[in-house]
Amino acid sequence: MNIIDIIINNHFLKQLYPHGIHNVSIVYFSTDLDNYTLKIRTNVRPAIEVEKWGVWQKDYDVVEIELGSNLIKKVECLNWLNNKKEICNVDIQIKEKDFQLIKFDSKDKDWYLYIEILNSLLFQRCKVYIKEEEDYNPL
Repeated sequence: MNIIDIIINNHFLKQLYPHGIHNVSIVYFSTDLDNYTLKIRTNVRPAIEVEKWGVWQKDYDVVEIELGSNLIKKVECLNWLNNKKEICNVDIQIKEKDFQLIKFDSKDKDWYLYIEILNSLLFQRCKVYIKEEEDYNPL
């Protein structure tokens, strides 16, 4: 299962990535008692051009996708400081009735973030960036 399959309001994302979102890095996670926000990035070229974003590899080479929800059951995180915003593993498991576990972890297993949610993630917005060395500069 690909992460795009558990995102609500994913019509635009499916136009961008009809075969799923790949080469994912997790760059932001925040939560309070009611909500959470998750931002993932991919360096895969979208299948369609979005005029306001400009030209791929000239104006941007990274797409950031912001997701959120208020239907969270459990969060588990280890060694978050080791997250270097590099491509990570994404595993989605169907749990008990209507719950899904999303596991993000590094290739060398030195950090992880596990989020157990009810039903789905909610698509909020996309941003694009041009990656320069280790920094991302928003457009």
